[in-house]
Amino acid sequence: MSKEIIASSVEKLWVEQVLPGLSEFIKIPAVSPAYDDEWEANGYLRQAGEQMAAWVTEQKIDGFHSEMMQLEGRSPVLFIDIPGDSEKSVLFYGHMDKMPPSEGWDDGLGPWDPVVRGDKLYGRGGADDGYSLYSAIAAIKALQLAGMKHPRCVLFIEACEESGSFDLAAYFESMREKIGEPELVICLDTSAQDYERLWITSSLRGVFSFDLKIRQLTKVLHSGVGGGIIPDISRVLRLILNRTDDIDTGRVLIESCNAVIPEERIAALKDAADALSDSVYKSIPLVPGSEPLSMDVIELLANKTWRPAVSVIGVSGFPAAEIAGNAMVPEITVRVSVRTPPATNVDNCISEIREKLLANPPYGVELEFALGEHVDSWASPDLSAPVAQAISEASTAYFGNDAVYLGEGGGIGFVPLMNKMFPKAQFILTGLVGPDSNAHAANESLHIPTAKKITCCIAHILQAHCQD
Repeated sequence: MSKEIIASSVEKLWVEQVLPGLSEFIKIPAVSPAYDDEWEANGYLRQAGEQMAAWVTEQKIDGFHSEMMQLEGRSPVLFIDIPGDSEKSVLFYGHMDKMPPSEGWDDGLGPWDPVVRGDKLYGRGGADDGYSLYSAIAAIKALQLAGMKHPRCVLFIEACEESGSFDLAAYFESMREKIGEPELVICLDTSAQDYERLWITSSLRGVFSFDLKIRQLTKVLHSGVGGGIIPDISRVLRLILNRTDDIDTGRVLIESCNAVIPEERIAALKDAADALSDSVYKSIPLVPGSEPLSMDVIELLANKTWRPAVSVIGVSGFPAAEIAGNAMVPEITVRVSVRTPPATNVDNCISEIREKLLANPPYGVELEFALGEHVDSWASPDLSAPVAQAISEASTAYFGNDAVYLGEGGGIGFVPLMNKMFPKAQFILTGLVGPDSNAHAANESLHIPTAKKITCCIAHILQAHCQD
């Protein structure tokens, strides 16, 4: 009976309250600080938070307190505190900032124009990640309407996630007493591999980038003069990069970047492979005839989540092909991105790769190594049996399929930071950035039926956590 009550309440709340409120949020061009130098003067980030706060007030949540906060020189945050029916506490994380609008939206669509077409709500920031506040409040409201219990719920909505969450640590430190010590952290800002079940993000790869400059000549040299006397600079590059990964297998040769995959994670990879099958590689936009590294889906998921990867993401120094002459360039710079699996130390990885690349330069060329941004990897702490059971029950009840746990191939900087701030908490990371949701790109959309189901799942988990 509780399933039907929750589903009915959530459906009504989404139609009458959430979709109108979220649509108003989408209209606000609250671009993240890294992409808007005038963000404070423009005031859109604060406007987004105030719109959220006003909407929560309209929901008449029992006993809630909301507060817009802004430390000097930092982006604002929205803090909401909702008393519960037990001593337990849950922290919800979300963000109100958005990526830039981008070009290429279909006719009738736009970044700041909320449009419902079929099962989707289009507009920037709806799926990533404005819906998180509306979904969390709807879940709490559904429980209150049904007379069901929930724990104390704290919502922390930041305004610089898309810029790397550079203000997050300062706010957590200043608000430590307000937040308290949550037993459970729920983050609704990750992805869904499909819309058929609840996807739980169980790990995140770390990432660091570096620029490697190779200087061989003091000036441009005609290839007819130098070719055959000195090595081509691209050959020098290949010799150096071959130190990072095996050219035939792709295995990363930086030992500190490799990790042993725990047995329980291998079992979860098998479950994910059963759910996704060959869509793991068929969803990749390969040109006709191009193939993935393997046809073994479990192997591909292991590669994506628990193994390192090296990617050259930029090159400078070569002229464009259409204007290139018969000349050897004096120097080039490549930007390399390295993904590091959970259970590895990113500082150790950086140290080892720098040492390997700079040692004994081929043919005595000059080398420079410049480190870029880096983000730690993360693996979810073990969930307690009651929390894991609540997740499974919720997914089965509202999606008709059991939940699946899978790591992300990318990094999310705020997650390891939150884990350090709340080391005793359990973490549930989920979200609805799924197939064709186009987060960060044109035609960003939110899959409304999945959003409703996730809201129901959150309500179930809250109720179960209060009773545990």
